[in-house]
Amino acid sequence: MSSSWIRAALKYGLLLAPAAALLALIGLVGIGSVAAGVIRDPARFANSPVLVQKLAKAAYWHVRRHWHTVPECVLFDRDLLYRPRPGRCVFENAEFRTTMHFDARGARVTPPPGSQPQVGPPHPRIVIVGDSHAMGWGVEDNETFASVLSRDYGYPTVNLAVSSYATPRELLRLRRDHPLEPGDVLVIQYCDNDYAEGREFARRRSLEPYQPADLQRLLDYRPAQPRALPVAGVLLRLAWKDLTGGSPPDRGGPDPSNAFLSVIAAHPELSGHRIVVVAINGPGRGTHLDGAALAAAGLPLLVPELIRADFFDLDDHMRPPGHRKVAQAIAAQLAEAAAPAGIAPPR
Repeated sequence: MSSSWIRAALKYGLLLAPAAALLALIGLVGIGSVAAGVIRDPARFANSPVLVQKLAKAAYWHVRRHWHTVPECVLFDRDLLYRPRPGRCVFENAEFRTTMHFDARGARVTPPPGSQPQVGPPHPRIVIVGDSHAMGWGVEDNETFASVLSRDYGYPTVNLAVSSYATPRELLRLRRDHPLEPGDVLVIQYCDNDYAEGREFARRRSLEPYQPADLQRLLDYRPAQPRALPVAGVLLRLAWKDLTGGSPPDRGGPDPSNAFLSVIAAHPELSGHRIVVVAINGPGRGTHLDGAALAAAGLPLLVPELIRADFFDLDDHMRPPGHRKVAQAIAAQLAEAAAPAGIAPPR
């Protein structure tokens, strides 16, 4: 190729590069505008193209509020980072606005149990620990699966689930604030993102104490605004993260099931109580827990059959129908056994 052709290519390349960059920027802002429009008006989600749905869901995580960043909902806790603030708090996002009530011990309020069977022993009390799925992110007090178990199936329930807790903090809070009583059934709701905290606990055999500044950093969180430019910026960052491969996974430590069982083993006070593990990860998704490994320790694993309609369109939490399905699965599991079964004693 002659030098004149090279000079011409460079010349026109330099002239076209700004135009191409400008077109790319306009396209990105346009995509951000469409995705932001769906986030602001979730009713448009179902009728949007699949690509727009995926982009809106990807951006939504960065524009939604998190329950544990609402000052009216949480109190600092040295052992747990935060715990529910007793009383009333309002929590809202694009697809819901809920009023949540917590009692003096920080349990989310549930209705009194409905009628129990006329034959057989009375239903045992169910104590529920878990994260935002069990706490009831996005639904009212009487719509959580804890409330459904009480109202519709006659089980007295205590809902101790807290958003973003994983098994170590869940069981620490249970031991410290609400010890089980004889005959209680413990339901542990598990999400695969609990693994990181469980793995760290398995390494340390304890949780590090928190400082008020740790909670303040959460309370200082401000989500991006659901407008064209901020959403476009979020999508650009996500695309860049995908292109660069993101952070390498930490493959050290025990596998998920062993990490989970190590947390259980650290709480010998659970021995003799019937325990049911309920995995909730999203529509049509299973869990990385090994059901056989848990069953060998006396821990039945439930994975309720949840579909897309059981969850909010943008959010990854259950609507009331999903909670009803989870309650039904737990009630069926409890009805199957003729007699309570305790977990295997820790080794």
